[in-house]
Amino acid sequence: MRARWPAWAFLLLLGAHLVALYWPRIDATGAPGGSDKAMHLLLFGAPVLAGVLWLGRPVVIGLAFLAHAPTSEWMQASFLPGRSGDPLDAAWDCVGVVLGLLLAWLVLRRRQTARASSTRW
Repeated sequence: MRARWPAWAFLLLLGAHLVALYWPRIDATGAPGGSDKAMHLLLFGAPVLAGVLWLGRPVVIGLAFLAHAPTSEWMQASFLPGRSGDPLDAAWDCVGVVLGLLLAWLVLRRRQTARASSTRW
């Protein structure tokens, strides 16, 4: 089961990502200031991290999510009642993608270092 956790994590996070972005209206009354931007970082960074850990392919995954950032804001503004698109949100989404890629790189690098040191005498 251990080898499958990145797949399940990616699928769960991708589902949360899509629901949060395309739900017709999200009421965030009473949320702390700045939590909207933190959610954008998390909604894009977490699935990117899990996707790279599962599938590899950081360039493909990164480009897909970078393209999805402005597309999701446009779709929110154009098609979802009660939602608006914000270019600043798209920018935070892109920052989340970059942070997800960076974290994935650090995790994979640490794994390689651990494997290399465990094979040495």
